Amino acid sequence: MTNHRTQQLVGIAGALLMAIAGLILVFSSQENPTDVTLRWKTASEVQTAGYNLYRSTSEEGPFEQVNERLIPASPARHTGGEYVYTDTGLIPGRTYYYQLEEVETSGARTPVEVIPVTVEQPLWARVQPFLGAVLILLSLGIVASTLRERQSETELLE
Repeated sequence: MTNHRTQQLVGIAGALLMAIAGLILVFSSQENPTDVTLRWKTASEVQTAGYNLYRSTSEEGPFEQVNERLIPASPARHTGGEYVYTDTGLIPGRTYYYQLEEVETSGARTPVEVIPVTVEQPLWARVQPFLGAVLILLSLGIVASTLRERQSETELLE
């Protein structure tokens, strides 16, 4: 048998867990050589004014805000919203860490999640004559340092 106070605490804890768990359904990224597109969906935004997005080159920070103005919450407060933000001018090959922050109508701010995103090197291909055959050089962001028989590095990379 539980008392009324215990039931209230369990009810409040359950509501808080549901609110936290239901806030961000998806926080994902898609990158190209110098841009990262971040997407997130929410289940509800009853007291949400909007969102800020922060970036760092370290998981521990410091983080700097990338959006100039608050990203406004969806007008459909009870059904949530879908958001897309593109961060531009990034350096290929570098890992960035993004943190989403919910800003409530009261002014309270709650960091939601940190995700790492590595901006990939662009893919390129080059055809190069090589010992009477054709050598196709591919770049997938990986540097290959050896070939079985090769001409000088400057001839291969020019």
